[in-house]
Amino acid sequence: MSTYLFIDGGYLREKYSTCMLRYYQQDVELAFAKVASAAASLARADTLQKVFYYDCVDERTKPGESEQEFKSRLTAQGELFNKIRDLPGWHVREGRLVGARKDNRRQKRVDVLLTVDMLSHAFNKNMQTAVLIAGDDDFTPLVDELLRHGSYVIVLSDRRSGSQHLGHTADASRHMDFHFYWSLAPSDFQKEHALPDTARTTGIVLGRIVKFGTNEHGQSIKVFENPNGFTFGHYTPGAGGRFNSIVRSGDLRV
Repeated sequence: MSTYLFIDGGYLREKYSTCMLRYYQQDVELAFAKVASAAASLARADTLQKVFYYDCVDERTKPGESEQEFKSRLTAQGELFNKIRDLPGWHVREGRLVGARKDNRRQKRVDVLLTVDMLSHAFNKNMQTAVLIAGDDDFTPLVDELLRHGSYVIVLSDRRSGSQHLGHTADASRHMDFHFYWSLAPSDFQKEHALPDTARTTGIVLGRIVKFGTNEHGQSIKVFENPNGFTFGHYTPGAGGRFNSIVRSGDLRV
């Protein structure tokens, strides 16, 4: 039987952007062609037969935005959706963004379209497993209903903000963390910001570099993420890629 992926596009784009800004202080393009394989790997699922992407165009003029800028932005969003449609097995469902204020805007029809599609495929036995990228607790009743139809549901949500209730309702849940988001970055960016598989010092596995800089003593400081959280270390160039001291380790949030 088939495995289908359903994506709340606004949620994925927001969490990806937040992660890139936190660690790299820049907007980084999301390589949608990498999403399906990354999601399948995180979900520990077989190859995804179909991907359904739900998003909307912001049709409201932003403060200070000229008419030409507004038209260019809408054109760019439309071109992005068409680019996603060109990916094999992908299908795009569009809603609308409504609300007068930026902090009070919401996607209209997106949640409904996603719900209808998932229930339809479950009812018609088109899929055995449904992988859902979303974090809103409003999707919990949908997951409940999918389970009643016999579908195996896996929820992928952001580690920092995903609904715990939604994750617990599904058959399985996985967290989208730094490594997942980094895997969605363009290849050129990944080459420029390459992550080593492991780094070791005195037998301690630090993990993967997620942030770096220089302290007041001119020492290179790199932050590693490991299963226990984050680890700081002093790095000496030319020392065989080894850290000469551990500054702090444990569940340090950066």
